Amino acid sequence: MSLPDDCLLVEMNPEWVIPEEVCPSPRDERFAHAVEGDDAWDPRRWWYDTGNFGSVGLAIRTIAEVWNIDVTEAIHLMEPLHLQTDGDHRPALPTSDNNGTVRVTALRMRRPSVSAQIHSLKS
Repeated sequence: MSLPDDCLLVEMNPEWVIPEEVCPSPRDERFAHAVEGDDAWDPRRWWYDTGNFGSVGLAIRTIAEVWNIDVTEAIHLMEPLHLQTDGDHRPALPTSDNNGTVRVTALRMRRPSVSAQIHSLKS
């Protein structure tokens, strides 16, 4: 697979391999209110359930730190790219042998503008 220059590939749904009775999987309680909801994919629910640990959790926390924003703001910047009722929004990445493509479930995050960051700091 060939990845774009501005792309980071990590496992989006890491498994929690420790038995829950030994050590429960971590939950980000700031998003506990988002657990209840419709069947549509919600980045807040995903972060609460599985996104906040493993390689994807580390990547999102690092992005938030580098962009100088809170993790909660980073979660709200996520755009899901996956199978939806209105079609397949997964990006097609070319294979390294140039004989095809592979579709991957992804999240797109756009860095907030400087003016949005300044407004966020003032409020």
